[in-house]
Amino acid sequence: MSEFTPGRRGDRIIRPIARVINAAFKGLITVFLVLTVALVAIVSVDVVLRWFGIGVVWADEMSRMLMIWMAFVAMSLGVEVCSHVEITMFFKLFP
Repeated sequence: MSEFTPGRRGDRIIRPIARVINAAFKGLITVFLVLTVALVAIVSVDVVLRWFGIGVVWADEMSRMLMIWMAFVAMSLGVEVCSHVEITMFFKLFP
């Protein structure tokens, strides 16, 4: 975290805020990884159990909800690293 030089004004304010934002970013990455592992596990178990004719009743709904939450987390991560989708067609029309 040596991106701030020690003598700059406002470092006492910016450093704690940067630590919080970095911790939130790492937390969102962890949440996304957990959701991905849960989705793969639930869908895999459901597929295997369907071969035996059993199936899990709630697997479809749970996989759908996990995908929705993964999309929300991915959107917030994309905005943080500026890799989100931008529509620049309208901005290019203006001088």
